[in-house]
Amino acid sequence: ILYSWLMNRREINLGDSFELRKKIASIHIGEGNEWIQMLKQIQKDLISSSIPSSRFLKHKSIQGPMHPNQQYLATKYIDALCLHSSNLTADENYLLNNLLVDEKFGSPNICYAFPQSSTQNIQHVYHLFRLRRYLNMDFKEISSIFEFGGGYGNFCRLIYKSGYDKNYRIFDFELMNTIQRYYLSNSNYTRENISKIEFISIKDEIEKPEVSGNNLFIATWSLSESPLELRNSLRNLISKYKFIFISFQDRFYDIDNISYFNEFSNYLSDHTVKIHRCELFVGNYYFVAERKL
Repeated sequence: ILYSWLMNRREINLGDSFELRKKIASIHIGEGNEWIQMLKQIQKDLISSSIPSSRFLKHKSIQGPMHPNQQYLATKYIDALCLHSSNLTADENYLLNNLLVDEKFGSPNICYAFPQSSTQNIQHVYHLFRLRRYLNMDFKEISSIFEFGGGYGNFCRLIYKSGYDKNYRIFDFELMNTIQRYYLSNSNYTRENISKIEFISIKDEIEKPEVSGNNLFIATWSLSESPLELRNSLRNLISKYKFIFISFQDRFYDIDNISYFNEFSNYLSDHTVKIHRCELFVGNYYFVAERKL
């Protein structure tokens, strides 16, 4: 895939529907595996569909990989969050209630059991609170964040809504970066912070600048769905982060992810690593690491 537009991406007003479609049409997507075919279908839908760009989450090609209408699973998550709220402080409960109010832009799938939010936002909030719990984290104290695979940008939005106000880097396909920029440029809490968000689709750019400080690496079901060659090439980068939060499924095609992440924990000799089961999502886990003092 070609990523030449990165050098002049600021010249494009992605808040404009016409400019968005023009930009998406200009992206070259080569031949490849099922992920490439998925990108091609998303590109086709966004260019040719009668669905307005401002309602892009209604595209079936986007809902499948990024915004599935999982009503039953969302109900399980919202029930767990409500039960967990009794153990939260007043400030944490305020944050939880605030995060559960979803962004209307994009026209997300409303959760029938909790109409203030979408099915995907509820899941993201649940995982975000697991991150906060396992790493005992206040986002206001984090110096920088790197997200590997950013979906349509909602996890980034939630983190800024949690009080984070510094640099955020998202590594993804060029087409996905374009969608993320469009969404985050039009969403509350990230619209004013868009200049702090860097969208990266060239692997050589990942480690520029060098990561340091009280930083956080995030990958929610993205690293565990990547080829082993790419995963292994990122090990040195990931090891530089003080905090690491990776969610993964037990298997992805012929890859045993449990064995992979157990072995990966041995690579992080400077970190304390724990792997937690996701109690509500059978067969899925959280890989959590923190650099030792």
